[in-house]
Amino acid sequence: MVEIKEDVLIRSLKENQEFINYEQIVAFNKALDSLVLLKNPDHLEVLFHLLKDESDYPEVIDGVIHAIEYYGIDFYLPYLLTHLDELYKQAPEQIMIIFVRILNSQETLTCLRKNMKASYLTLETILFVIGRESEQHKALCQELIQVLERLR
Repeated sequence: MVEIKEDVLIRSLKENQEFINYEQIVAFNKALDSLVLLKNPDHLEVLFHLLKDESDYPEVIDGVIHAIEYYGIDFYLPYLLTHLDELYKQAPEQIMIIFVRILNSQETLTCLRKNMKASYLTLETILFVIGRESEQHKALCQELIQVLERLR
């Protein structure tokens, strides 16, 4: 029975992700909230693929980021790093937002340091851009880029 519910929720997310009207936004948010409550890490793939930079409703996309974070850094970071190249091509701004949020928390930053071996080039590019755009993160990004260079 749970599998059927999950399938229905995932289908609802995919069918309503264009946000053509208010009803689609409501249906999307309702499905998102229900799916997240199941807290199944297998759903992270679906959630990450809902991210997009072009949207008339960025607050809905922000909700997707919050849903991803709800699973916890230990679950979403490995998926993010493993699929970083693909996800960065799909939604570079949203991926940058996720990384800035990771850099702003000591807990998530520690997890990033432990998992940095994946996707060197894309991760290095993201850190470079964040360091260039954010004076607050510049030194930290430079330090993390040096760590990446040593890991190669």
